[in-house]
Amino acid sequence: MIPLGRFGVIVLGGLVVVALVVGSRIERTNRQLNRVALQLFGSYVDNDTPRQVRREGLVQSARLGVTYRVYAAKTLLYASLCVMAGSLLGIAAIGFVFDLLAVPEATLRSELPGQLQFLAGQLAFPDPTPAQVIAVFVVGGVVSGVGTGGLVYLYRWYRPRQIADKREAAIDESLPRTVAFMFALSRSGMTHKKLVEITGQNSDYFGETAEELVVSLRDMQFSNADFLNATRRLAQTTPSTEFANFAENLSDVLRTGRPMSEYFREEYEKYRDDRKTRQQQVLEELAALAEGYVALLVAGPLFLITILVIIGLLFGGTLDPLRVFVYGIIPLTTVGFMSYLGGLTAELGLDSEGGVAEIGAEMLHRGGPSSSSEETPEKTVTDGGVLPTDRANLERIYMYDRLRGVRQTVANPFDAAVRSPLTVLYVSMAIATTYVFVQLYELYSTGTMSITTADDYLIQGALLVLAPFSVAEYISSSRLRRIERALPDFIDRLADRTEAGMGVTRSIRELEPKSVPGLTDLIRQVRRDIEFGAKTSDALVRFASRAESPLAARAVVLIVNAVHASDDVAPVLRIAADEAQTDRRLERRRRQELIIYVLIIYISFFVFIGIVAALVLVFIPALPSGSELTGGASGQSVPSTGLGAGLTGTSGQRQTGAYATVMLHSTIIQGAVSGFTAGKLSQGDLLSGAKHATLMIAIAYLALLLLPVPS
Repeated sequence: MIPLGRFGVIVLGGLVVVALVVGSRIERTNRQLNRVALQLFGSYVDNDTPRQVRREGLVQSARLGVTYRVYAAKTLLYASLCVMAGSLLGIAAIGFVFDLLAVPEATLRSELPGQLQFLAGQLAFPDPTPAQVIAVFVVGGVVSGVGTGGLVYLYRWYRPRQIADKREAAIDESLPRTVAFMFALSRSGMTHKKLVEITGQNSDYFGETAEELVVSLRDMQFSNADFLNATRRLAQTTPSTEFANFAENLSDVLRTGRPMSEYFREEYEKYRDDRKTRQQQVLEELAALAEGYVALLVAGPLFLITILVIIGLLFGGTLDPLRVFVYGIIPLTTVGFMSYLGGLTAELGLDSEGGVAEIGAEMLHRGGPSSSSEETPEKTVTDGGVLPTDRANLERIYMYDRLRGVRQTVANPFDAAVRSPLTVLYVSMAIATTYVFVQLYELYSTGTMSITTADDYLIQGALLVLAPFSVAEYISSSRLRRIERALPDFIDRLADRTEAGMGVTRSIRELEPKSVPGLTDLIRQVRRDIEFGAKTSDALVRFASRAESPLAARAVVLIVNAVHASDDVAPVLRIAADEAQTDRRLERRRRQELIIYVLIIYISFFVFIGIVAALVLVFIPALPSGSELTGGASGQSVPSTGLGAGLTGTSGQRQTGAYATVMLHSTIIQGAVSGFTAGKLSQGDLLSGAKHATLMIAIAYLALLLLPVPS
């Protein structure tokens, strides 16, 4: 039983922590905390020191949504409350320690082996005096309180720097394509402010750079600043050095009256060249990482496993370290490698982009082109009410839209699976979990549960999860690659026609769908939408929604906004075509550079399986049997600590089976981690490695079934 006083201390300290965590997430409570923090600590954070200036810049760069004064005062409030909570919980913890140490000498003597009972007197904790107890509680409470408060204080000031660094990487990655978008729109004659507004509205497709431009619009809205001063202040508060240079140069262009399109053209060409150079640098680093992965995380583990198995079978004592290495160290080191690899691929923008499936609805709700999907105004009568039939019709339409996804899934489950591979993953996970649970329960109920009987069902469950998802993901990604390979040709053909004097609508109508393989069906649907009376901009929005491609989304956003801004869209289409061609060339080069390292990973995996098979088929059977090591009929025994100890221990011949099982399991684990690493390395997406992992696990499982495991 916990003493009542100690229980109260724990509850009080826990309430303080819960209040801070929950209160910061509730808007009304958060505002109250802000007021209390300013009243208590507002005067302490107004010092104009270099540290304060530096921290104020970090808070602004992180875009935390609060002023520096509020954030700094709140940090002091949190730290002060955590000092109190840490002291209370520290005192409670010290009480528990006293309870654990307060073991009588007689109890220790009875629990210790006979040879160690003489240590009972030394191990028994002496009864402290009241003064010593008070001193320990006071010192422990102060140390734990100050330590907790200090950690919270340091974390609160580390968080803005972490967010700012993350935003800097995201801004640098998205800046080239955002500049290309602004350059294209500037050719249509847009005003400076309108150009920034449209870019900010499409931040879903142009990343953190577009979000950063929104800051200047808010500055103009709430501070009554003009566009020039807002741009200058943006250059001072952004976390990205590249974007700061861009904003400073933009403010100079605004001040001097230089043509905006000329400046954006220069920046566009500069970033395009820089992007090629940066991709080459990242590809070289990826190549080095791939070679390091094969050397350290494929060949290295194979070497250590071989050494541990040989030493263990000859001398014994390495089975537990081998298990720790195979089941723990190999997966954890691979996770760490892929985490670092994810940061590197994010710099190049290789991580998969999402959020394009609903592009049509998002654009339309942001005030893009009109569409029949917009809400139909209710018909009113003279008394201000709504006709009942109209209300009923609107409710039917609402329910029809809500159930559209379910109906499409039921009508065409294959198409639904291809368009949403994650749904297949969730369903297969549920099925596989049920299957594995039933099989393991049967083994447990019959008393035959062991690692050698359960591993089959665990591996089968993993394959049941990965195989359907791999098929769906491969078909989906292949479809996306076909669309993105054909998209530059589609935009290029539209640009050629508009440069010849055609309008966008006529260009689409006269474009032969079969002339753009990969987009044939989508182009037919665009033409059908136009023929049925939809606006060209609406038809293009639906085209991007059906394509579900980030590249198509950005191109359509550019074309639609250009159509609304000017009748002359030929320059915009030409820029969009050039940008799409550049993306395609960079993607092709990246795949060509990295495919060789994916093949090396496969070859290394097959070498891994080959060596494990050689150990199981050749080395282990060639070892002397237990009877040979114990002298056979003559009865002469070999010392259990010498050669063959791994075979003649208490488990006898079962040691060879245990080592063989761990080795075969290592092939399964190596196949899984190597497969996902290959996907992350080649396509920048962890899930794209599911097909590689499925194939490698299946091959390793086949080896597990075919290779004889010693009993």
